[in-house]
Amino acid sequence: MNSAPFCTCDNYKCELNPVNHDQGCNLCMEKNLRKGVVPNCMFFAITKDKKPEGFTYVDFAHFVLDNTPCAGCAEGKQDGESSTDRSDIR
Repeated sequence: MNSAPFCTCDNYKCELNPVNHDQGCNLCMEKNLRKGVVPNCMFFAITKDKKPEGFTYVDFAHFVLDNTPCAGCAEGKQDGESSTDRSDIR
């Protein structure tokens, strides 16, 4: 049973995956919120082609910036190149 058909997580061995119970995303989200991390489905919503370096909020911010068209492309930046200097974030 999949209580969250939109779920992008393909780790079906995880007991928190919605295919393994009828509580949707609740169990997974509760665990991730408690740990202070972003669930992998949020990374998968950006791309499944690359693995994140980690799952912290900062890791997610970097992942989004590195894997989405840049906001500064009109300023001559290339896709995937940040329009701001992020070197001091890490």
